Amino acid sequence: MATTVADMTPAELRSLIAEVFEEKLAEVVDPDDGLKLRPEFAAKLRERMADIDRGEQGVPGEDVLRELGL
Repeated sequence: MATTVADMTPAELRSLIAEVFEEKLAEVVDPDDGLKLRPEFAAKLRERMADIDRGEQGVPGEDVLRELGL
């Protein structure tokens, strides 16, 4: 049975609006949602995360920017 907006209580309407808003916000905030990583990239990402867990540090952002001429 379909419910119309006219049949909703103010609380039900607020809840519906909040639910739709959250769904749309998630689409805007994470445009990559639902996309899959290539297996090679996922493996490198796991390796890098393990490196960080072991205390290894990457290249400082300033060095990367300097190298790129930014």
